[in-house]
Amino acid sequence: MPDAQQLLTLALVLAAAGYLVRRTWKRLSGRPVARCGSCSRCPGAADGRSPAAKPLIPVEDLIASAAHGVKGDSK
Repeated sequence: MPDAQQLLTLALVLAAAGYLVRRTWKRLSGRPVARCGSCSRCPGAADGRSPAAKPLIPVEDLIASAAHGVKGDSK
């Protein structure tokens, strides 16, 4: 009779195997695995809400806004 530790280990191994099988099935069936929109192949890339569609903020602007906030807070 397996003890609790063996049952927990078996459950974790089966969950991991199920995750890998599901991910492989999705990849082979042609359905997208993730919809982050960071590449041009993703359907979410054209909606304007994807990370690739947003412009980057230059570091200089971030530093200037942080320095301005610090000067205004110190009294």
